[in-house]
Amino acid sequence: MNFYQHRNRWKILLFLFAVSIIFFTLWYTHRLAESIASEEINKASEIADAYKILNSNTSDELELSKALDKIKLNHTIPVIWANAQDDILAEKNFDSLKVKRIVNI
Repeated sequence: MNFYQHRNRWKILLFLFAVSIIFFTLWYTHRLAESIASEEINKASEIADAYKILNSNTSDELELSKALDKIKLNHTIPVIWANAQDDILAEKNFDSLKVKRIVNI
C-alpha cells in the first residue's frame, strides 16, 4: 500500500467522524429544545391554572394558597395584569422598558 492510499483512508475516516459529530450535535440540540419547550408549556399551564383558581369564586383556602405559591415562585413566565379597558396594572418577568414602549403604542 502506498502513501496516498493511507492518506485517502484517513481523509474518509476523518470526514465520517466529522459527519457523525454534526449528526450527534443536531440530534442532541433537537432533543434539548423539545425538552425545554415541554417544560415551559407545563409551567405556563400551571400558572394559567393558578390564575383561573384565583379568578374563580372558590373558598378553599388550601387551593388558593397553592395557587398563590405557584404565582409567587414564577420567575420565568412573563405575565401582564390588565383591566377590562386594556390598561396595564402590573407586569412580572418583563423588561420594564419594553413594557413602557408597548403601552405607548
